[in-house]
Amino acid sequence: MGKSLQTWNLWLILAMVGALVLPGQAQEMDSVDESTSEQSVTLGVMAQIADSAVQVTDIRLEATKTDLQVLLETTDGVLTTPTTSIAGNALIAEIPNAALAQGEFQQFEPTEEIALVQVTELPGNQVQVVITGTDAPPTAEISATSDGLILSLTPGIAQAETTDDALRLVVTGEEGSEYFEPNATTATRTDIPLRDVPQSIQVIPREVLEDQQVIRLEDALRNVSGVTPGWPGSQGDTI
Repeated sequence: MGKSLQTWNLWLILAMVGALVLPGQAQEMDSVDESTSEQSVTLGVMAQIADSAVQVTDIRLEATKTDLQVLLETTDGVLTTPTTSIAGNALIAEIPNAALAQGEFQQFEPTEEIALVQVTELPGNQVQVVITGTDAPPTAEISATSDGLILSLTPGIAQAETTDDALRLVVTGEEGSEYFEPNATTATRTDIPLRDVPQSIQVIPREVLEDQQVIRLEDALRNVSGVTPGWPGSQGDTI
């Protein structure tokens, strides 16, 4: 009888302890439940975003007589019209809410004017199309269809390079100078070059005298070095 009463009391105490939960433990349990719930919501949102991205199932290039077409094909969903920008010789188009089903695409030199066509997938469900021109960035006319996008490319025109010496001065004229007389005829009585005469000879061309409007001998001699016009008996060479 005594043992049965003790056993009953023990069971009663265990039941009461099990019903009691400390406040700190309750908060920890609530935090775990909230964290688990937030993770579940985050994973659910990410799954919905991934499912909503339009899958690009095929990428093809088609060359025509006038341009090159880049075709992005889809099987389910419509691609959003991309935003474009220019970087160097490259035209960049970024398509939001899209993904590549078959991985990255590259095609080198599809035409003489296009050096590279590259299609890659960026974080955040974006697809980037980069078309690099050989000499200049191409231009693109983008049209959306029910099963994808078409980028019709037109090669760019290279701009002429400008340099600092764009302005060039050209001087033309007859050979020789009117103020230079290479030969001496009066002093040597022969028409020979001055460089062949073993003495110092200076020739004053007629053009010099005419330009100076010389009418006196002493004015003409001012063009001769080492000669100073003066009266007899003065210092220096005299005439």
